[in-house]
Amino acid sequence: MKGVIGYVSVFVVVVLISALVHIPASLVVKYAPLPRALQLQGVSGTLWQGSAEQVSWQRNKLGAVQWNWQWSALLGAKAQATVRFGRGSDLEMRGKGVIGYGLSGAFARDLVVSMPAQQVVQALQLPVPVTAQGQVELTVRDFQYGQPWCSAASGNLVWTPSQIGSPLGELQLDRVMADVQCQDNVVTVNGNQNSAQVSAEFSAELNAARRYQAKGWFKPGAEFPPRLSEQLNLLPRPDGQGRYQFTRQGRL
Repeated sequence: MKGVIGYVSVFVVVVLISALVHIPASLVVKYAPLPRALQLQGVSGTLWQGSAEQVSWQRNKLGAVQWNWQWSALLGAKAQATVRFGRGSDLEMRGKGVIGYGLSGAFARDLVVSMPAQQVVQALQLPVPVTAQGQVELTVRDFQYGQPWCSAASGNLVWTPSQIGSPLGELQLDRVMADVQCQDNVVTVNGNQNSAQVSAEFSAELNAARRYQAKGWFKPGAEFPPRLSEQLNLLPRPDGQGRYQFTRQGRL
């Protein structure tokens, strides 16, 4: 009798595991209590390995997404998956990496997100008419979610090949690199670049109230565009090293 009960128990466990492994992702999405602002279209595959043709948030199309859950993470009391997303995004944003949920909440690691520099400029809604060329890539080594943004995070930002355009002319930059950190929902960015036309350093801080502070300097190089040089007389005098300082603060 005990042997029969044992076989039945094993059979039930196998059936349950098989059902969980093969449960359609579309069925989960249909009955899951998702936020109203989140919409998924063209969901296929299973809950553990599947895809969605289009993900939208507040009517903004974020593109397709593919996921593949990593079973080994369950041994560490974590649920995590490798994801790839962005094909068909309105922002032309693409990315890949690992996202998950553990005892400390949502997290991400080795996450790489890239988008055209011009899309970044448009999203910032700068008060001056400038354009940008090149690709901006954000690499997030470690991220731990904390309401409303992050309790801790580290990564770096790279913009290359970089170019800024304005009604007065274009400015060629070298690779722009910045270190990005977050601690208790305070995001800090520190970066620099050095080209034949201009060298610069900058830093910025943004808190959870969306208030920011930014400062930095730039120094014209030997190939600084003549039309832009004519406008330097409108700025405060440079310091002893020929650097033009700037500071800015406000709310996004």
